[in-house]
Amino acid sequence: MVKGGHLMLAKAEDYLAWPNGKLKTFSAIRCQGVETHGTGCTYSAAICAGLAMGLSLEKAVGKGKKFITRAIRGHLTLGRYTPLNHLEA
Repeated sequence: MVKGGHLMLAKAEDYLAWPNGKLKTFSAIRCQGVETHGTGCTYSAAICAGLAMGLSLEKAVGKGKKFITRAIRGHLTLGRYTPLNHLEA
Protein backbone atom coordinates (compact mmCIF):
# COMPACT_ATOMS: atom_id res chain seq x y z
CA MET A 1 0.00 0.00 0.00
CA VAL A 2 1.42 3.34 -1.08
CA LYS A 3 -0.53 6.49 -0.29
CA GLY A 4 -0.30 9.35 -2.74
CA GLY A 5 -2.01 12.02 -0.68
CA HIS A 6 1.06 14.24 -0.35
CA LEU A 7 1.74 14.42 -4.10
CA MET A 8 -0.55 17.47 -4.58
CA LEU A 9 -2.10 16.20 -7.79
CA ALA A 10 -5.72 16.84 -8.83
CA LYS A 11 -6.61 13.37 -7.56
CA ALA A 12 -5.57 11.66 -4.34
CA GLU A 13 -4.47 8.24 -5.57
CA ASP A 14 -3.34 5.31 -3.48
CA TYR A 15 -1.84 2.08 -4.81
CA LEU A 16 -2.11 -1.49 -3.60
CA ALA A 17 0.63 -3.73 -5.02
CA TRP A 18 0.52 -7.52 -4.98
CA PRO A 19 3.58 -9.85 -5.05
CA ASN A 20 2.60 -11.01 -8.56
CA GLY A 21 2.96 -7.45 -9.90
CA LYS A 22 -0.77 -6.63 -9.97
CA LEU A 23 -1.42 -2.99 -9.07
CA LYS A 24 -4.79 -1.62 -7.97
CA THR A 25 -5.38 2.14 -7.89
CA PHE A 26 -7.84 3.80 -5.49
CA SER A 27 -8.64 7.35 -6.55
CA ALA A 28 -10.66 10.31 -5.27
CA ILE A 29 -10.83 13.98 -6.21
CA ARG A 30 -8.61 16.00 -3.88
CA CYS A 31 -10.29 18.35 -1.41
CA GLN A 32 -8.41 21.65 -1.43
CA GLY A 33 -7.82 23.75 1.66
CA VAL A 34 -8.29 20.99 4.22
CA GLU A 35 -5.59 20.09 6.75
CA THR A 36 -5.23 16.36 6.30
CA HIS A 37 -3.10 15.59 9.35
CA GLY A 38 -4.09 12.20 10.73
CA THR A 39 -5.59 10.76 7.57
CA GLY A 40 -3.10 7.90 7.41
CA CYS A 41 -4.04 6.69 10.89
CA THR A 42 -7.74 6.97 10.13
CA TYR A 43 -7.30 5.26 6.74
CA SER A 44 -5.36 2.33 8.22
CA ALA A 45 -7.92 1.93 11.02
CA ALA A 46 -10.74 1.84 8.45
CA ILE A 47 -8.86 -0.81 6.43
CA CYS A 48 -8.30 -2.88 9.60
CA ALA A 49 -11.99 -2.62 10.45
CA GLY A 50 -12.89 -3.92 7.00
CA LEU A 51 -10.48 -6.83 7.38
CA ALA A 52 -11.92 -7.61 10.83
CA MET A 53 -15.38 -7.78 9.23
CA GLY A 54 -14.08 -10.41 6.80
CA LEU A 55 -13.59 -8.26 3.70
CA SER A 56 -10.81 -9.06 1.27
CA LEU A 57 -7.81 -6.72 1.41
CA GLU A 58 -8.84 -5.05 -1.86
CA LYS A 59 -12.41 -4.45 -0.68
CA ALA A 60 -11.22 -3.25 2.74
CA VAL A 61 -8.90 -0.71 1.10
CA GLY A 62 -11.70 0.42 -1.23
CA LYS A 63 -14.09 0.97 1.67
CA GLY A 64 -11.32 2.63 3.68
CA LYS A 65 -10.65 5.03 0.79
CA LYS A 66 -14.33 5.97 0.62
CA PHE A 67 -14.44 6.45 4.40
CA ILE A 68 -11.38 8.72 4.55
CA THR A 69 -12.61 10.72 1.55
CA ARG A 70 -15.95 11.37 3.28
CA ALA A 71 -14.16 12.29 6.52
CA ILE A 72 -12.04 14.84 4.63
CA ARG A 73 -14.95 16.28 2.64
CA GLY A 74 -17.08 16.56 5.77
CA HIS A 75 -14.29 18.27 7.74
CA LEU A 76 -15.07 20.63 10.55
CA THR A 77 -13.93 24.25 10.71
CA LEU A 78 -12.70 25.18 14.17
CA GLY A 79 -11.04 28.57 13.94
CA ARG A 80 -8.08 28.10 11.62
CA TYR A 81 -8.15 24.31 11.97
CA THR A 82 -9.98 21.85 9.71
CA PRO A 83 -9.99 18.46 11.47
CA LEU A 84 -11.45 15.36 9.87
CA ASN A 85 -15.08 14.63 10.63
CA HIS A 86 -15.06 10.93 11.50
CA LEU A 87 -18.76 10.97 12.33
CA GLU A 88 -19.68 12.41 8.91
CA ALA A 89 -17.91 9.53 7.19
